[in-house]
Amino acid sequence: MSNKKYGKISFISTLKLLSKAERRFISELSELRNMLVHNASNVNFSLESHFSSLTKEKQKSLYSALNLRLERIESKNEIVEGVNLLIKQPKAMIWSSLTQCLSSIYIQDVFAIKRNEILNGALEKIKVAGPIEIRQEDLPLTIGLKAFASLTRDGVKPAP
Repeated sequence: MSNKKYGKISFISTLKLLSKAERRFISELSELRNMLVHNASNVNFSLESHFSSLTKEKQKSLYSALNLRLERIESKNEIVEGVNLLIKQPKAMIWSSLTQCLSSIYIQDVFAIKRNEILNGALEKIKVAGPIEIRQEDLPLTIGLKAFASLTRDGVKPAP
């Protein structure tokens, strides 16, 4: 999943399907998942305890990576915001970011469907219009200032 060069995230990045922040979220969530599932001693794992035990620097880094949009959570007794969201409300923060990613993926899908409908309609119009004719005056003979072809009695010839 998270292989920077060949993984799914690299594929998603190349296709520009998700933002850099969304890709970072998925990578960090994947790292967290891998840490948990490959060690049987994590059966009693607690996100709150895990994030609380990290250094302040690591907490800031993970908060930045795992929080895409949640600014604060208010309850009757307290307001939780900033890095404290990572420590006190990690599930809500991760859930919020996950819904952001899923929304982005859904929007990409909707745009792809609409783009395909438009392209298919344009192709049908082109088919109905018949073959495309290219006249000699339609052919450019230069790219910038450099000639790449010349027009002769025998037709277009590559430039010497």
